[in-house]
Amino acid sequence: MADEARTLFVIPAYNEGANIGPVLEDLLRAAPPAQVLVVNDGSEDDTLEIARRYPVHTIDFPFNLGVASALHMGFRYALERGFTQVVQFDGDGQHIPAEAAKVLAPVLAGSFDIAVGCRIEHPEATSSFARQFGGRILSLLLLLLTGRAYRDPTSGFRAYSLAAIRRFARDFPDEYPEVESLVLARKFGLRVTETPVQMRPRRAGKSSISLFGSVYYMVKVCLASLVIMLRRY
Repeated sequence: MADEARTLFVIPAYNEGANIGPVLEDLLRAAPPAQVLVVNDGSEDDTLEIARRYPVHTIDFPFNLGVASALHMGFRYALERGFTQVVQFDGDGQHIPAEAAKVLAPVLAGSFDIAVGCRIEHPEATSSFARQFGGRILSLLLLLLTGRAYRDPTSGFRAYSLAAIRRFARDFPDEYPEVESLVLARKFGLRVTETPVQMRPRRAGKSSISLFGSVYYMVKVCLASLVIMLRRY
């Protein structure tokens, strides 16, 4: 079985100054500081300043590159430093550290390369209508492209094996990592599962995705996913 002590929690953070402190306080009760990496994605608020008050690793992007670039950096960082698992963990307070064990379990057991934390109980508590609507459309898209139906394809609470880390450190989506990475996983032969987890509403602020934004997002994700299926790697 893989060594749980070699798990890195990667937190992409953009303008999460109101949330990142409580998130790190919660997470550090479950994981040692050496296993936590905050990637500040060019925040315009005090996200980086607050993160650096805690004994965790930080990487600072000079300007906003997007969550995909932040995660890509996290995979590269994990690979270079000998971590054998990565847990993708949001900086908005929705993810519960105690639930990380559920997401990690299939990966630690060697049964799967990617485990997606799936919000199947009361999703309205943690997702807007726009996200729920978009999630249904994206589930259909993934069914067509991968032959598998995903219940929560936009969940950012995920665990990755060393095989997935190695692959994604080299090839990773440029814009929409949650959905596109599932398409890539299918192309790369990575084993994927979904694990039921509890989540909570974000601690502060609100999602920037409106109904119009959700439609725009879905159109772009569909096109990008089709390109992935046609592209040679």
